[in-house]
Amino acid sequence: MVESDWIDLVERFRQRGSANNGDNPAERNHQRERLDGQAIIYEALFNENAVNANAVRGILTSITGVTPKRISYDTVAGDNLVTTYTLDGVDSLIQSVFGINGATWQESRVEVISYLAENSEEWEAAEEWLI
Repeated sequence: MVESDWIDLVERFRQRGSANNGDNPAERNHQRERLDGQAIIYEALFNENAVNANAVRGILTSITGVTPKRISYDTVAGDNLVTTYTLDGVDSLIQSVFGINGATWQESRVEVISYLAENSEEWEAAEEWLI
């Protein structure tokens, strides 16, 4: 994906949180970008059908202009769902979904916090005053 495709994808995910205008800040869309700018974690009240593998493939075909046949995906279920999208045989996007199997908001939040702790070098900026 080229940079403009990535920017479009980021915006489309941001718009998919259904309670973004709600009174409860915990239900509004939040995003956190990885330090290298190549990954984002979204927190939102998503309709699962709007972010499942088929829906994301549809978003990718719309953004890139390629036919759905050129985008394949493979999903592995564990503590979360990890889907790898491939365009013409090249891995182009990896999507992880936290809080599956009826998890509460708090359970999903704990999964994300654990993920961030395990991958802190990629997600946390070094404090300048420590350098």
